[in-house]
Amino acid sequence: MKWNSPGNELETEYLKISDKYENKKIYIYGAGIVGGRVFDSVSSLTDWEVAGFFDKDSSKKSYKGIPVYHRSQMSEILKNYPDSMILLGLLDSLGKKIKDEIAKECGISSQRCVLYEEFIRYEFPVIMLCKYEKVFLDTVTMIVTERCTLRCKKCSIMLPYFKSIKEFPFEKLKKEADAFFHMVDFVGNYTLTGGEPLLNKELPQIVEYIGQNYRDKVGSFQFITNGMLSPNEELLLLIKKYDIAIQVSDYTKAVPSIKDKVLENIKKYREHGINVDFLCNAEWVDFGFESVEHDMSEEQLIAFFDYCRTRCRGYVDGKIRYCINAYFAAKALEKEEDDNNFFDIINLEQNMEQKRMLVEFDLGYNKDGYLSMCKHCNGTCEINKHFIEVGEQWENH
Repeated sequence: MKWNSPGNELETEYLKISDKYENKKIYIYGAGIVGGRVFDSVSSLTDWEVAGFFDKDSSKKSYKGIPVYHRSQMSEILKNYPDSMILLGLLDSLGKKIKDEIAKECGISSQRCVLYEEFIRYEFPVIMLCKYEKVFLDTVTMIVTERCTLRCKKCSIMLPYFKSIKEFPFEKLKKEADAFFHMVDFVGNYTLTGGEPLLNKELPQIVEYIGQNYRDKVGSFQFITNGMLSPNEELLLLIKKYDIAIQVSDYTKAVPSIKDKVLENIKKYREHGINVDFLCNAEWVDFGFESVEHDMSEEQLIAFFDYCRTRCRGYVDGKIRYCINAYFAAKALEKEEDDNNFFDIINLEQNMEQKRMLVEFDLGYNKDGYLSMCKHCNGTCEINKHFIEVGEQWENH
């Protein structure tokens, strides 16, 4: 979307949704990780009443300190609260189906059931900004190193193509964390990654600093690793202390020699009571940055950018990149960085004008309405159909 009036783009959107959640009793469907993210965001930033969760698992009785009701109880409960809203704490691949089922089972308007993506990515940030004057961002990834233990041919951030690799010392990352959380009131998902994050020897200090100073501003705190490196005891204790989830990308089919070590490290995390998700069903796509050349008009590029709506916010060098894949591709291919792709917050004044512009940027507004690398991209994972083998390595790795 083109920025026509930076800092003033969202008032019209707010008027469309301002009454949707006002004075409503809120229920969340899905008493799990995603539903928990919704609850943490709402309870941390608003005065809304979250009356409970609904879930199909009858063994769940309480979550986040509030009741969990079985799905079979929904119809009776909602009948007594005709103005209640249901926020679906499920990713939209499943949520769209559940939304229709709930409306049919309970005899309610489907408008009372709001999809996770619709709410947490678009409506909630607008409400927070326009009503509460707070900045809510859905997902941001902080890059803590550009070094990696693997050389994947189709690395999503093209690390094997880099002519030089940056190091990110603790003092630099500390300064950037301060700048970020002084501008942002709450982030739904805050991820530390790289490269391979465990290659940063100061990772424990980084975790301790963010955890101690800003954990209450983060819903889901996590990092993504390939699982090859063993976490030391200090890091394990900090991960447990600050309730950090670990996502381990599974490259063992492409690199079978690492399988035993990866499984051993997953076991170590779990033995410390740490939540680990082994991403063995993940699919990779070819973004195409090094080979694609779209012949699109300005209008077509804007339409492509708006359709893509990537979630890949990355935080590097005090700048939030709208598309972290495009940023790293430009670096790898030695192209000039696109001003439309970053919002520099390291030296910003913390005033409402800048905060409004930050939220607008996160929702997809920029000067041109698209990024220069859109001309060389097949699109984000949600729309890209160019599937490739996960983790295939360069020869002689």
